[in-house]
Amino acid sequence: VGRVSATVSAGTVSGTVSGMVMPLLLYPMALLSAFASVSISELSARVSAGENKEKIADNVASGIGLSLIYGIGCASIIRFFSDLLGRTIYNNTEASHFLLIMSPLIIFMYLDHISDGMLKGLDKQNYVMKVNIIDAALSVIFAIILIPRFGIYGFVAAIYICEFLNCTCSFGMLISIVGFPIKFWKNIILPLLCSVIAIWGFSILSSIFGMEKFFSNSIVLLFGICFCVISYVLLLNFTGAFEKGKKI
Repeated sequence: VGRVSATVSAGTVSGTVSGMVMPLLLYPMALLSAFASVSISELSARVSAGENKEKIADNVASGIGLSLIYGIGCASIIRFFSDLLGRTIYNNTEASHFLLIMSPLIIFMYLDHISDGMLKGLDKQNYVMKVNIIDAALSVIFAIILIPRFGIYGFVAAIYICEFLNCTCSFGMLISIVGFPIKFWKNIILPLLCSVIAIWGFSILSSIFGMEKFFSNSIVLLFGICFCVISYVLLLNFTGAFEKGKKI
């Protein structure tokens, strides 16, 4: 009976991660998917037109920079609002817990997704397919090894390891083609600082007006996300993280 109960419990938590947490982590990627689709045709056209490598590299760098800014913002906001998201959307504290743990994964997932799109535009779709097949095989292997030993946290670790390896392979190939496209200050440091300031600003506002005492969780969540997104974008624009005048 004890084993059956443990198995059911593990299965329930696994369902929480797969059915509740992952959809929330992937939901903001819908916008990035549209951008990735456009980047495929854009880069293909540039390559076909014989555009020089420097212009293609600039185009890739702009796309990667925007995806990092977007990914860091989404990861920061979902991490901060993980408790409210879990309680409001699912009425489930376990979902909140795993949202908190898995939110940093967003940055790797989104970077991998845009890298795959750009590689397809650079005629490396066969490489992308091979990496994805290897990723799927490794996911099964790591799950078999880690889940029996560490339970649901083994499952989470398997997702982290496989996504990191997938991202490394895709981004590594992109680097080998166009050079290193990341500007640490503009693409990583500034977005992190801006996201922290935006979230900190909402925390102060919420504390001053006691929002969670007077408003429902859904209203606080909606207002909080809107406030943080708008503040984040304004701060990015103010600090110059957005490169103006460049065609993506």
